[in-house]
Amino acid sequence: MGDAGTDTLVASATSPAHIPDTAYVVIGQGRIGTSGWLTSLAAGDSVQVTLYTQDPNQNTRGVLAATTFTLTPNANIEFRSGGAVITQVVVPAGANSVSFYVKALATGTGTVAITNANYQTYNNSVSVP
Repeated sequence: MGDAGTDTLVASATSPAHIPDTAYVVIGQGRIGTSGWLTSLAAGDSVQVTLYTQDPNQNTRGVLAATTFTLTPNANIEFRSGGAVITQVVVPAGANSVSFYVKALATGTGTVAITNANYQTYNNSVSVP
């Protein structure tokens, strides 16, 4: 995905019936989609969540190169993979998703932010009763 902004394309034809014209292409940040989030999760329990890479219109799209996302939870939940706490996940080149676990730790509201410079920040929360 390129940098967000507006690019200008100028097209011209050699035919006298056509005149040059200008078009603008707006490039926006990608979006992060997820599946598997629960609204409530008991302390000690975990749930598998899948992160999807999406275009600005929320269509799931593969990534050209391996793309790393930073996972930032608060003290009520944590991210896990392979039995270990993680702070990042990578969507492999050519893929459009990666799965990991969210584990509830303490009573309250678990809030998260998932970030990457080329994607809109994803925020979500889960109640831990």
